[in-house]
Amino acid sequence: MKEKELRLALVCYGGVSLAVYIHGVTKEIQKLVRASKVIHSVNDPIPGEDFSYDGLNTDPNRETDTERVYFELLETIGQHIDLRVVVDIIAGASAGGINGVMLARSLAHDLPLDSHRDMWLERSDITALLDDKAVAGKWSKAYLMPLLWDKTNRWLRRLAPDEETQQKLSLFLRSRWFKPPFSGQKLSSMLLDACASMETQRDQDSSLLPMGLPLDLIVSVVDFYGYEHKIPLHDPAVILEREHRHALRFHYLNHPGGAVDTEFDLAHAPGLVFAARATSSYPGAFPAAQVVEIDKVLKARGEEWPNRENFLHSKFRPHVESGSDPATAAFIDGAVLNNKPFNEAISALKSRSAFREVDRRMVYIDPDPDSTDVDGAGHVPSFFKTIRGALSDIPRNEPVHDELVEITKMGEKVRLFNQVIDATRPQVTRLIEPILKHTPNVAPTPEMLALWRDEANSSAATQAGYAYEGYIQIKVLSVIEQVTDLIDQLSGVIMHPHERQALTRSVENWAHQKEVFPIVMDLSEGGAGPGPETSWVHFLRSFDLPFRQRRLRFVIRRLNELYEKTENTPEGIAESDALDEFKIMLYSALDQVTNRTHCSFFNAALGTFCTDL
Repeated sequence: MKEKELRLALVCYGGVSLAVYIHGVTKEIQKLVRASKVIHSVNDPIPGEDFSYDGLNTDPNRETDTERVYFELLETIGQHIDLRVVVDIIAGASAGGINGVMLARSLAHDLPLDSHRDMWLERSDITALLDDKAVAGKWSKAYLMPLLWDKTNRWLRRLAPDEETQQKLSLFLRSRWFKPPFSGQKLSSMLLDACASMETQRDQDSSLLPMGLPLDLIVSVVDFYGYEHKIPLHDPAVILEREHRHALRFHYLNHPGGAVDTEFDLAHAPGLVFAARATSSYPGAFPAAQVVEIDKVLKARGEEWPNRENFLHSKFRPHVESGSDPATAAFIDGAVLNNKPFNEAISALKSRSAFREVDRRMVYIDPDPDSTDVDGAGHVPSFFKTIRGALSDIPRNEPVHDELVEITKMGEKVRLFNQVIDATRPQVTRLIEPILKHTPNVAPTPEMLALWRDEANSSAATQAGYAYEGYIQIKVLSVIEQVTDLIDQLSGVIMHPHERQALTRSVENWAHQKEVFPIVMDLSEGGAGPGPETSWVHFLRSFDLPFRQRRLRFVIRRLNELYEKTENTPEGIAESDALDEFKIMLYSALDQVTNRTHCSFFNAALGTFCTDL
């Protein structure tokens, strides 16, 4: 049967007053994904056994409700297509950010969200969140008591229809003014409790992400004071710009070989809690969030943060490079400058690969979708309405039209690229047929493949003529730039744009000395084309990782096309299984290549060497 993945990228808007609503939506998404995992836990059901959600669920103690409905829905769809639902990208701000953090943690390690629900419904009460120093005493602001005690007052009955709400409204209004009434440390402690409670039912190896598919979480925050961003110009040589926008990124990946890279386990919980606390630090309600605040909370709880230094250096690199201390930086609600983080989600889309056919959907969760009516449109706004609109309403209304157009353009570009590949395939096939000299039905050896590749490259260079030289010059320059980026990141000492320019010139000079660039070659008829020992060819073979990534993805794309030719017969299923096995091997190779593009792959000795350069 034809297989397909429905991949969801979530964008969770801000909306502090509807945080519980957003939680409910994200929890239903988690239940859908878990139902999908359970239904795919058995490839060949045994006749007579219980093929239901309860029969296949390996965690019977977990609270279950709508998972059964989603299971039955997927079972019905499964009569025509084998559909798997996954969430691999989550971007959020404010209330969407705090719920996105918990959802990502749940997806990465198949953890229940019940403790997060309990935090919202049972613990996140005004009386529980008020700062101890801010709570009103018996006679605090006594002049408000007659107004609050008059239960016949219409406005009071409208705001607080029941006695409990009236008492809490009284306590809140009579508490501290002109300072944040709520405690950031209390909220952080509640979030830490919720993270710890999720662990009680954790299976160490369980995840709602397929093997080889990463999960990316992006949370927008605002650095209140900002950090200096240096921009190189001509006159003056450098200008300083203050940047307040910032995004905290977290990652999960279960490698095909079995190793797991995760920033969502309990050891990383303090960093996740800080992200949730910072992105939801509503101005005026909570004090600005600082990493040192998390330190105080952990100390009071007798807990440690083993990944603190790595968190500071990896999540706040712009701050570190500018010389500011991220531990004392003050962060406020991410919705102030980036309430709808579409761009972050779109950027994460571009690095995704697939084991099978994929249907990609971007889902945005808007807590107030009907708030588009404009009162008084066509009239000149009043004095106070103009000020409020300029300072608050208009800046926080961030249209997503441009981002949605960008997604459409990206899909159209992919379609055009596919058309180009399909159009050139007959010509490419005709040109390489003379090179592929082997006996049919005999598997080629690695040596044969290497020989064919060298001959194909030489043939391509000769066939392209002078156009090839311009192409290869640009290609070598791009790889030189990639090597420069890697040295920059590994050294950790390049802080100023002029220092980066000096490093770039040094690498370019090295390339000139080694005759890597500019390239000189004879592509005339009878001329000696480039060979494996040519300096620039050797350089590309050593450092051109993007080429290897593109080549592997091209083969994977061709495999995806072969899936469509398999039939729903025993022979066709066997062919599909063989394609799956081959595809896993290709993705394992792609994973190894991709790892070499990250600084974490290299040892400290190489970092020291780059620093000494």
